[in-house]
Amino acid sequence: MLDLAQSGSSPGVQQAIARSVRNEWLPFGYLGLVRHLSDMARAAITLTTALALGAVTYGTMFHSGGVWGTSSLVVHLLAVVGVFVVYKWWALLPALVPSLVDIYVRNFTDYVEPMQRLNLDLSGPFWFVTLTTLAILIQAAFLAVGLLARVLWERRRAKRRDRLLSSAA
Repeated sequence: MLDLAQSGSSPGVQQAIARSVRNEWLPFGYLGLVRHLSDMARAAITLTTALALGAVTYGTMFHSGGVWGTSSLVVHLLAVVGVFVVYKWWALLPALVPSLVDIYVRNFTDYVEPMQRLNLDLSGPFWFVTLTTLAILIQAAFLAVGLLARVLWERRRAKRRDRLLSSAA
């Protein structure tokens, strides 16, 4: 990496180079929204994601078509974006919410499924734990796409920053 102090340029030029490297093109780079989020803002984004996933799951259970099908797709994509922005492992916790809402509605309300989809008897405790765990893992894997995209994005940004610093010499 290039040491700017030894390059012989003035401090003003060094600051301008550092500023241009810091403000390289990013969707949120100039505002510092991604890099400088507080933990409270990250928690608020995660909580909002969880609430949106829970609301869509609840609505989809009663009305599977129409607006709820489209909004489910949109909310899940926004949840991936939320995980991308938060960039912490605990941003995957909203993956628990759809399964918890499903368990709540089926077991603690007078919910009756509109149509019996499967004729399998999966009512035992083993199947309950297995299917719930599988649903949570699938949801977490879907949300982990946001973490993977952020890792790739940060890696690309680091390479670009190194290239900009080395070309400033």
